[in-house]
Amino acid sequence: MVLSIIENLLYNAMGLNAASIGSSAIQYAVEQRMSDCNIIDINTYTKVLHTDKNELQELIEEVVVAETWFFRDKLPFKMLTQFVQQEWLQNNLGKQIRILSLPCATGEEPYSIAITLIEAGLMPSQLKIDAFDISERNINRCKSAHYRENSFRGVDKHIRDRFFDYDEQFYYPDILIQAMVNFETASVLDEKFVNTQIPYDIVFCRNLLIYFDRDTQAQAVKMLSKLLNDEGLLFVGHAETSIFSKNWFVSQRYKKSFIIRKTDDALITSKKTEKKIIRKKLPKAPKKIFRERRKTVRANAPKPRTEKPALTASLKKDAVAIDSPLIKAMQFADSGKLIEAETICMSYIEKNKTDKEVYFLLAIIQLALGNELKSLHYFKNVIYLDPEHYDALMYLATMLGEEGDEIGAKRFRERAGRIKIRTEQKRR
Repeated sequence: MVLSIIENLLYNAMGLNAASIGSSAIQYAVEQRMSDCNIIDINTYTKVLHTDKNELQELIEEVVVAETWFFRDKLPFKMLTQFVQQEWLQNNLGKQIRILSLPCATGEEPYSIAITLIEAGLMPSQLKIDAFDISERNINRCKSAHYRENSFRGVDKHIRDRFFDYDEQFYYPDILIQAMVNFETASVLDEKFVNTQIPYDIVFCRNLLIYFDRDTQAQAVKMLSKLLNDEGLLFVGHAETSIFSKNWFVSQRYKKSFIIRKTDDALITSKKTEKKIIRKKLPKAPKKIFRERRKTVRANAPKPRTEKPALTASLKKDAVAIDSPLIKAMQFADSGKLIEAETICMSYIEKNKTDKEVYFLLAIIQLALGNELKSLHYFKNVIYLDPEHYDALMYLATMLGEEGDEIGAKRFRERAGRIKIRTEQKRR
């Protein structure tokens, strides 16, 4: 199929796993570009992509969706302030803190970082903020720095009024804020480019790796490791912590902030005071999350009724494989639409009360929402339905350890360990 050839071109160019956004999204982007190029035949367009790097870049621009806003997921920025004030400044007096936003999309994240640290009391001369994105179109928008009202959803009015100018149509970051951020077109998978960068103290790379397959994820983790100082912090998406847990990193969750560190010691915030930052060694995080569980969901998805005509049955089977309710819920969760994902799961569970996968997904969603008691409840439902569910056992061990229940945490870790040994023995 011609579309699969185009998907492979995108994979080679940007590491995109077509399944992460769906072939229909890629087909839509292709149709848009074909229309812009006045090309009717997809085979002709495919030949153009093979010979014209500029058109391939245009297709990438069409595929890349830059849906973001200022201070998206507020708590990571709160944690950033605490880390800089209570740890970094105390250990790096007189030094400049280096921060990277990747991918930076249309600039809201790096500008939010700059504003956060100015609010925290740092001077512009103390900050070095770089922002990279594979999309030239996005980088141009970053540099033009004009934003509409919808980029400020949930932003305090005094922050907007203090740091932005308004001309009755657009908001513009203050010139001082704009000058603090350096924008550049680049890819995390470009090893030559990565090798030229001085490691950063803080890296924001949220919800990028979920669009890669496992091999590309491993390559991206390797590049991010090069970009991060040994004592630095890496902010990632809630569905990405397990990707790093098997690659020399330790994950540390602070409410809705998901933070990765190279060392075994991770930053956490005391649940009692939510002010004091301490160090604590945590058990390893589970090794699979939303996207890695989709094959299981697809395999267990309801089959089309046999009484339907063959063609209709085939189409319905394809629709189930792509549009299974749980897969939609996973896609929502991966894109940060947690409430929508939860709604789908609760509807699905009405008719599928013994499906362990929906309970596991609900547990992850509640964890991301900061509802730890609900998350524990759902993880225990998973264990009830499947006593040898390794991922759920490891999550329970981690969470109980954070609560101070070392006996309970040890019990779940040991159960998970026995399961892992049996699994490895079966593979031999």
